[in-house]
Amino acid sequence: MSVGIIAFAALTMRVNGQTKRAVCTQQTIDKLEEESDTIRDWPKLHDFYNRYGICGVDDAEVTEGVSESVVRIFIDHWDSLPVADSLFRHDPAFESFALAGLNVTDLTEDLNHIDKLASEQCPTNFHPLCAKIRKSIRTNK
Repeated sequence: MSVGIIAFAALTMRVNGQTKRAVCTQQTIDKLEEESDTIRDWPKLHDFYNRYGICGVDDAEVTEGVSESVVRIFIDHWDSLPVADSLFRHDPAFESFALAGLNVTDLTEDLNHIDKLASEQCPTNFHPLCAKIRKSIRTNK
């Protein structure tokens, strides 16, 4: 499906039990592409997801950008894992979105580094999340 078709399609999302409709314009798609690879913390990634998740855009540049952001947050801000865990527990769809960012578009050395962090430097209370991270890396490679 082309970006042009997606950009002007009315998409549906359920929010608080109500169906919401959104129109994702080409301008929105362009903004997604600009922002997607510059996000460097979990709250900003969650905000990005909340603002643009309803677009359902399958755009390679956006997908690669989000993936780069997820990898950079894990590698450069591993100490923020408790923030990620909190957001993931309150928004399981966001967890799926974020963990899907650990994929073949990333450098193998980056994925290996995250895998090592999750196996060797996982904070005591976050072993379930670290296990999910490691599983995502193995599944999405």
